[in-house]
Amino acid sequence: MNPGAASAADIAAPWERRHATEAEYSTWVNTFVPNQAARYERMASYRRFVRAWPDLEDWFGAPLLARAGFTGAPLRATGRTGTFTASGYLVYLALVHGIALDHDYLFVRKYARLFSAQAGGKGLGVDLDLLETHAARLTELGYGAVSSRSNLTWSIGRLVLSRGDPDITHIGADDLFDLAERIRAFGSRQDFGQLRAALYEKSPWQMTGDDAGERFIRSHLAKVHTLHVLLFNAGQITEAPVTETRHRESWEQELLPEPCPPRIRAVVERYLRLRLEAKIDRPQTVRNARDCAVW
Repeated sequence: MNPGAASAADIAAPWERRHATEAEYSTWVNTFVPNQAARYERMASYRRFVRAWPDLEDWFGAPLLARAGFTGAPLRATGRTGTFTASGYLVYLALVHGIALDHDYLFVRKYARLFSAQAGGKGLGVDLDLLETHAARLTELGYGAVSSRSNLTWSIGRLVLSRGDPDITHIGADDLFDLAERIRAFGSRQDFGQLRAALYEKSPWQMTGDDAGERFIRSHLAKVHTLHVLLFNAGQITEAPVTETRHRESWEQELLPEPCPPRIRAVVERYLRLRLEAKIDRPQTVRNARDCAVW
């Protein structure tokens, strides 16, 4: 399988992936994009994209660099292909038509103004007032005003676009854990350097160093963690946030805390499992016996 192509698990069902008609998109653009010049460019970008990818399935199946507009077609004066400027239309497809975008595409592009009113944010179905409330709550929790808004835009933006669902209140703990795993996978790609260098072509110093992938992972896991802290404090998520946003194993799945001397691990695990399976003691009693031991 082409490593740059979207996986079936990442994208909506094939029968849902079709272009919006020009009339549909034009009506939306004229309603929600306030600037006349921006409306003109939106429609020009739409037409270029539909000409290049008349079957939306072909775009989903193409190599990632081509899908992002970095290669695969004649370059425009900006050094990008005509596909590059279709990002706004793809956001519209995701949030208005429910066509989920895959994580790799979302990680290889920037969406700094995703929810801006000037970019049509009011017509995407996202509760912008709730977004403002969340940003204010993060500052109350001690996060910087600028960084908290940036982190929210990045993490909530990727989540709603990858779900094809603009409702922020539908985000659950599993969505956060999944996003964190996707971040780790993307930062570990063999072609990570090539992908990010294409994104930062005009500022290549951002890609220097052998640890670029590791820095990407650390930076973006921090954004997901910030969102987890927020939603936990808001009561939307009941599972407490943990460093690097990983699922916590239950104590019954991971019986012995670390560090544990390997010579006694097998003996103690067998003893604890026998007590659990025999149901002589309550599980909490077995856990207390484990926690009181000196390892």
